[in-house]
Amino acid sequence: MTATAWLRDFLRTREVACVPKGNDRYGRVMATCFVGGENLNDRIVREGWALDFRRPPTPRFPAPAPAGRRRPPCASAT
Repeated sequence: MTATAWLRDFLRTREVACVPKGNDRYGRVMATCFVGGENLNDRIVREGWALDFRRPPTPRFPAPAPAGRRRPPCASAT
């Protein structure tokens, strides 16, 4: 399963609400998104499909991926 497939399956018919936080240096909108009151960004990190790059560089969610799930390629570099 890919991160895109996981996200598509997780969201299905759920409503997503995003709160803009500004723009990055390329002009892209940076936002925090929520599904049913849950921070979607944090959920994606907890599920192992993304890494948390907040400073300091220690990940907020260091727990391994659930059994049977391969970590995404971005996680293998850490």
